[in-house]
Amino acid sequence: MTTTAATISQTEQVTRIEITHPRQRQVFVPRLFATPFGEQMVQSFLDRHSNYEGGMWQFWEVPRGISGHVGPYTDIITTRPTGYMTPPEGTYQLSIPGNYFVSVAGTPPVIAFAMLP
Repeated sequence: MTTTAATISQTEQVTRIEITHPRQRQVFVPRLFATPFGEQMVQSFLDRHSNYEGGMWQFWEVPRGISGHVGPYTDIITTRPTGYMTPPEGTYQLSIPGNYFVSVAGTPPVIAFAMLP
């Protein structure tokens, strides 16, 4: 695993860790989605609803204890390690027929995750 910062002092907090080792990448997706098909589900969704054309995804782990503001008067703290995936850098147009959703973004995986059953 590598951290996102080149050097980390003792006072800085690690907010995410990139998963780069091949064996760690193999177990990351089944642990994140509770199925070995999670990566395929996200990629399939993006194939159908965006201009995504494939590529090497980055996997990021968010360590236990990271906190964040998610809404008015609401903060959360991760109680277990979690994570997310990001597609290759680029701009993607995401459109979902039937509900008139269209968005152009640099990284669509958060939206794609929200659409998974």
